[in-house]
Amino acid sequence: MWALADRLRQALVGLGMFEARPMPFVRGVDASHVRVGNPLSEDEAFLRAELCETLGRRAEHNLAHRVGDVRLFEIGSVFARGEGAMPSEHLNLGVLLMGRRHPPHFSEPQPPFVDEWDAKAVAEVAARVAFPGQPVSLVGGSGSALWIIRVGEKEVGHVSRLALDAPVWAGPAFGVEITLAVIATAAEAPPGQHNYMVGAAPGAGGVPKYKPLPTMPAAEFDLALLVPKPVTVADVERVIR
Repeated sequence: MWALADRLRQALVGLGMFEARPMPFVRGVDASHVRVGNPLSEDEAFLRAELCETLGRRAEHNLAHRVGDVRLFEIGSVFARGEGAMPSEHLNLGVLLMGRRHPPHFSEPQPPFVDEWDAKAVAEVAARVAFPGQPVSLVGGSGSALWIIRVGEKEVGHVSRLALDAPVWAGPAFGVEITLAVIATAAEAPPGQHNYMVGAAPGAGGVPKYKPLPTMPAAEFDLALLVPKPVTVADVERVIR
């Protein structure tokens, strides 16, 4: 899933999108959302069912500051009621785009707003990156869904028009939601063991391109250790080295 998210992140940033990391809490309702047992605030006491819920609040924050050109995406968890005590959790991709299609230019001082066809194009790119080598199709939807995203015969997401608390000058907002994977909910591992699932890495598709090694490599993972009190930092560093 980490490799999949990394591929999607590179593709969407290449399309001019900005990654958002909002908190997963929303207003919600008991019928369709999972309520948090000890919420930080009763105003947002539920876990989101779709990423576009929290991306929509980020778009409204931008609109409140008179920023109407919004291009946001997030790769994160969504939650639904499960069969047991724990909710079911999925890794989703959410995209929100609205505003002018491109910056103003003397040849076109008032560019048109993005429309549903722009959102469909982004959805096609994202779905092909997320499911390399598999047949991707978008078929007409119903209700709030403009298009249904399918991989083979399986429905994996949708493109919809979003309802935001927006001023009159703002353009329409469109959302893309794609389910990428199921996140297993397992009990805590016994001491000295782990619950990580080991599987084949998804194929990246196409021919890999050469990338030079960075001079200052980024730290992609943080490692936290829980050790007895007598153990010093020097002891831990010596073992790692």
